[in-house]
Amino acid sequence: MLDGKRVAVVVPAHDEEKLIAETIRSIPDFVDRVYVVDDRSQDGTVEVVRSLTDSRVKLIEHERNLGVGGAIDTNSITSPIVGFIFDQKGLMYNLTLEGSKITRINP
Repeated sequence: MLDGKRVAVVVPAHDEEKLIAETIRSIPDFVDRVYVVDDRSQDGTVEVVRSLTDSRVKLIEHERNLGVGGAIDTNSITSPIVGFIFDQKGLMYNLTLEGSKITRINP
């Protein structure tokens, strides 16, 4: 919780086996739910996410690759979302929420 509000983060993922665990571990404790949206990865991304013991993590698997826009626009997410984790290329390398400004997204 942050200022009495529940916080959820969406992590779009496609072939991020090597980075996904580190990315999720970098998400601060005030985040209540982490939605990892796997966009039909061909590597071990899904298996890595399933092996995590963080109870905040919910894995959503797309049946076909929809691109990062499709991962963000998934219909499976039911909580209000306040942040997305990705860079200009859609990759997660060296990304963290530590020190980041959190901005509420009003639908």
